[in-house]
Formats: sequence, structure tokens, C-alpha cells
Amino acid sequence: MTKTSAALKKIEAAYRLQNPTVVLSGDGGRQEKKSAQMQLNILRTAVKCLSEHGYSATTTQLVAEKADVSRGALLHHYATRAKLIASTIDFIYSTMLQRYADQISELSDTERKDVGLGMEVFWDQTQSEEYQAWTELAAAARADDELSLVFTPKAQKYDRLVATLIPEIFPEWANTDAERRQLAHDLVNVAVIGLYIQKKVVGSKRRRQKVRKFLFDAIQTLREE
Repeated sequence: MTKTSAALKKIEAAYRLQNPTVVLSGDGGRQEKKSAQMQLNILRTAVKCLSEHGYSATTTQLVAEKADVSRGALLHHYATRAKLIASTIDFIYSTMLQRYADQISELSDTERKDVGLGMEVFWDQTQSEEYQAWTELAAAARADDELSLVFTPKAQKYDRLVATLIPEIFPEWANTDAERRQLAHDLVNVAVIGLYIQKKVVGSKRRRQKVRKFLFDAIQTLREE
């Protein structure tokens, strides 16, 4: 098993109950897979609704209509809006993590270590519906205490999981102590989020690329060979 495969196993284990793609890829029975397919359709639609309409407009009624399922069928799987949103948060995180680990595994050592394409893969994630839905939830959680009670611990759980996966996804960081890895992780995270939020203000694609290149060079100073 490769290191990236091991990382993916950890992601699946962390979100096994929340991500129906795990069930669909396994050995479950016909009924179990039918149920998982329904959940996958609902969760993907919830992500799209959050991305396009925002948190306040993403109701169970809207999601059911857009997913082309009855509201009763949706409520069978997610009895309340809060439960739907909670599962959608986990689905967003596991989907982005799996996609990221897969794409990083396709890079050569030179592309990953010296050219900094891992940073570009991360930036590409910000263009996805999942990331846009995540930013909608993060913004809404600042003003909505009920959402914050769900979103914040899940975001913290995700952050801890990413930190543990860094040496597996990026083996060149395996010899760097945990504190320096955490600092690099935090720096990349807040900088890329800020660049995403300020994307229209910064405007120029070249300017954004230069910021990411500078960021990659900066975190290299934290890495120990």
C-alpha cells in the first residue's frame, strides 16, 4: 500500500458514516447501495445549493426539489435541516480531502517538492463547488450560533486530520517536527483562503500566481531535510 493509499484509508475511516461514496465502492448489498446512491444525490445537491444560493436559502424543500426527490424521501435520510447540513459538511470535507490526496499522488517528486504544484492543486480546490459551499457555511457560522455549534467542531476535526496526513501525502515533510509542519499548514491555509476571498480584488491571475509562488518558497524554509 502506498502512503497516499494509506492516507485515503484514514479519510474513509474518519468519514465512513457520512460519505455514501464509501458504501458505493464497497461490498454492500443492493438495498444498501440504493440508499447510498440516494444520499449521494441529496448531498451533492445540497453542496450545489449552498454554492449557488447560500446557507439561508438552502432548505430541505429546495434540496429535495433540485435533487428531484420527494421531501419525504429526503427526510427519511436526513430528518431535519440541521442533520442534512451536518452530513453535508462531512461530505464536503471528505470529498475535498480524497480529491486532493488523489491529485497530489499523480505529481512527480520534482513537481511536488521543487516546483510547488501541490500548492496549485490546493488552489484549484478553491474553484470547486465544495469549497464554495464550505466558504458559505464558514461565513454563515460566524453569525449563526446553531450552525457554529455544528460547523466549528467539524472544521477543527478536519484541520487536525489534515495535519496528521501531511507526512503521508507529502513525504518530504516527514522529518520535519510537528510544530513546524503545523505552522506551514496554518500559513498555507490562511493565505490561500485569504487569496480566494480577495480574488476579485487582486484581479490579475499573474498576481495570484506570484503570491502562491512566494508562499511556497516561504514554507520551504520550514521544511527540514
